[in-house]
Amino acid sequence: MSQVAILLATYNGAAYLRELLDSLENQTQVNFRVWIHDDGSRDETIDIINEYCNRAPDRYTLLDGPTGLGSKRSFLYLLEQVEADYYFFCDQDDVWLPDKVQTLLDALLEHALGDKCPVAAFCDMKVVDEKLQVLCDSFLDYMGRSGTQTRFSQILIDNPAAGCSMAFNRALRDRCLPLPNADNIEMHDAWVMMMAAVYGRVCFVPNALVLYRQHADNVLGAASESRLQKVWRNIDGLLSGSLSRQKRNFFATSRRLAAEVLTRADVPDEVRSVLEGYLELEQHSRRYRIRFCRDNQINRAHHSFWMWLWI
Repeated sequence: MSQVAILLATYNGAAYLRELLDSLENQTQVNFRVWIHDDGSRDETIDIINEYCNRAPDRYTLLDGPTGLGSKRSFLYLLEQVEADYYFFCDQDDVWLPDKVQTLLDALLEHALGDKCPVAAFCDMKVVDEKLQVLCDSFLDYMGRSGTQTRFSQILIDNPAAGCSMAFNRALRDRCLPLPNADNIEMHDAWVMMMAAVYGRVCFVPNALVLYRQHADNVLGAASESRLQKVWRNIDGLLSGSLSRQKRNFFATSRRLAAEVLTRADVPDEVRSVLEGYLELEQHSRRYRIRFCRDNQINRAHHSFWMWLWI
């Protein structure tokens, strides 16, 4: 029987943790184990975790690991420590709909080309408020992203998959190891998605299988804005001088990710060529940079031309 690991990182999550854990209990696919890393909570989080561990010790395991890691490093720590056949990332404040685990497992099995093929699957989500009232039926629409943007060159710019929407197999987990330099990746989910796109396959399940909760304490929340709001934000940033700095930081993040991928010895030739070319773009004219990005599908779901102007 396949081993399914749900990797849960917690930190001061008592307010919503029970709802999350109860939603795991209500999954139609119940053959899984929840592996938990707590990052040094000072509220009732540990008490809640221990309650569930005592109630079902064969389902919940609290790892005794380092604290003060932050969200990204906590998930990377769990990924390194836990061995299973399939993996799910899990945030402490969301609610999983009952068929999430089974649906994503089915997608992984459908798209895998044998056990050695790295595969990731991700779903859409409903964006909800603190009381689980729906704000938007599609996380991807809310963020202005697309489930079809799964080529490595597109993930380099805009990773469409939040960690809590993902599932992946053991072959992909092993591809993610040894762990990258965490300073070179924005979040753990971007690294896993990039490794899937470079070495294997990524599939998108359009169903909304998670209630993605927005609240004041989110580490990384969803952000939505209209086209007019985006225009005014950019005008304000241009006038204040902050826009150029923001764009430089944005592309510096993507370059660090590209450089981290290139530390792997067996990067496919096409991928290596594109990433090396991307790292050298500043040496070329703006016309060359735009053409390079267009020809190599370094693009966003929307407004790619404006992005190319800044690269």
